[in-house]
Amino acid sequence: IKQVLVLLKRVFNWAIKRELFDGRNPCTKIEAPQFDNTVTAPYSKEDLVRIIKYLNECGNERSELVIKFALFTGRRRGEILKLQWENVNLETGYVSFSGISSKNKRTQEVPMNKNAMMILRRCHTLKIGPWVFSSSTGGYYSTFENTWKRLKKRLKLRYRFHDLRHTFASYLASSGDVDIIVLKELLGHR
Repeated sequence: IKQVLVLLKRVFNWAIKRELFDGRNPCTKIEAPQFDNTVTAPYSKEDLVRIIKYLNECGNERSELVIKFALFTGRRRGEILKLQWENVNLETGYVSFSGISSKNKRTQEVPMNKNAMMILRRCHTLKIGPWVFSSSTGGYYSTFENTWKRLKKRLKLRYRFHDLRHTFASYLASSGDVDIIVLKELLGHR
């Protein structure tokens, strides 16, 4: 309902601006419904075991590396897929996530844990082009979404890729190994 209302407001504003409609926008007096669409659903340990087992057996190493990197770093899908080698320092273990590909438009340099570093080193041996997580031809991995949908369907998962981020945050917070400020920085939250 809210999306339809927003669309109607835009159509009327567009028509008024182009002098195709006389009068005030009739949608301005309608109050949009409020709702909470936040979803935080970390994967259970059983789901994680199933996912890792599937990834190890599926034969698609590139998608396996993307999903495991997301799980071990808590980074967003766009940040992972747009990551380029010029932003990775394999010697220091730091990765710079560009503000262009991040949600908050802020570049952030983050230390990687040992699991994430193992993935980055493996990606380096598969390196074809500028993308860390490239397609098999070295280009941007634009078909990854299809791979994720197949995995979800095969394993009957109801969660989204973004829930890997929630899983990382939940498990790290409950481990007691980091305080909330460090977790905030690792996730790139303001």
